[in-house]
Amino acid sequence: MTWLATRMMQESQTLFLIEKIQVTWLERKGERIGYRILSALTSGLIFSPILGRIFGLIGGLIGGEIKTIESLKWSSQEFKKSIKQGRIFGLIGGLIFGLIGELIGELIFGLSYTIIQG
Repeated sequence: MTWLATRMMQESQTLFLIEKIQVTWLERKGERIGYRILSALTSGLIFSPILGRIFGLIGGLIGGEIKTIESLKWSSQEFKKSIKQGRIFGLIGGLIFGLIGELIGELIFGLSYTIIQG
């Protein structure tokens, strides 16, 4: 608690607001790296369902197989199977691309902050 009070005094803050805490308040490099990794994982987990649906749709459209048929027949088992595969592909792809995107964003932010701070 004394660390937080000291940092707030250094930043001239009298009211504690979680959104006002900055990663630069972390003194050790390991703490900052841990924060960025945790932030990237959290963002990836939050955005992976959204990105998962997008990538699942794209993957289903691109990877789908087109067959010439004589008649159209509905199969609920095939539908359930393709939905399940699309969700799995989408969630994995969304998580991977979400994490990569967040890590790239954090890297760009970190480099710009370092350049600005000199």
